[in-house]
Amino acid sequence: MAVVPIERPMRMPCPSALGPRSDDRRRLRATLELEALASSVPAARHFVGATLRGWRLAELADDATLVVTEIVTNAYQALMEATGEPLPVLTGAHPAPAGGHAATGGRGGAAGPRPPVITMRLGLAGAVLSIEVEDGIAALPRRSDAGDYDENGRGLLLVGALADRWGCRRAERHPGKVVWAELPLPS
Repeated sequence: MAVVPIERPMRMPCPSALGPRSDDRRRLRATLELEALASSVPAARHFVGATLRGWRLAELADDATLVVTEIVTNAYQALMEATGEPLPVLTGAHPAPAGGHAATGGRGGAAGPRPPVITMRLGLAGAVLSIEVEDGIAALPRRSDAGDYDENGRGLLLVGALADRWGCRRAERHPGKVVWAELPLPS
C-alpha cells in the first residue's frame, strides 16, 4: 500500500457515503493536501481513482488520473525548481533522514522545514468534473516544444487533449497559482 505524504489523516471517499443517488450527483467535492514530495504524484493518482469510484464515475478515472498526474507533476517540479534542490522523497518502510519526514507521513526528527504543500481539489457540478491543483509558486505553466525524442515536455498537451477546458489563475490566499481542468462526464 502506498504511503500518503500528508501530516493529517487523509479521508478517502467511501462509496456508501459519497456515492451519488439519482440527482445527488450534481455537486460533490473532495480535497487532498499533499506535501510536495516525489511520492505526492502516486498519492494524487490513488486519491482520484478512489474518489471517482466512490462517486460511481470509474469510467472517467483514466482520463482524470492522467490529467492529475501531469498537473501535480508540474506543481512538484515548479516547487523543486524554486527551492533549487530536490524535495524529500518518501519511499515506504525506510526511516526518514534526520529532520525529515517519517514514512508514516508524520514529522521525523526535531528540525527541518516542512515541504511546501500542493492542494488538489476535485469537484462535480452538473456534467463536469473539475480538477484544481494549487501550489505556492507564482510562475504560470507554459507549454514547451518537446522534440521527437524528448522524455518531458508534453504534459500540458495531454491535459489540453483530454480536457474540455483548462487554464490557470492566481491563488487567492498566497502568491501561488491554481491550474485547473474540466472533463466532461460520459453520457
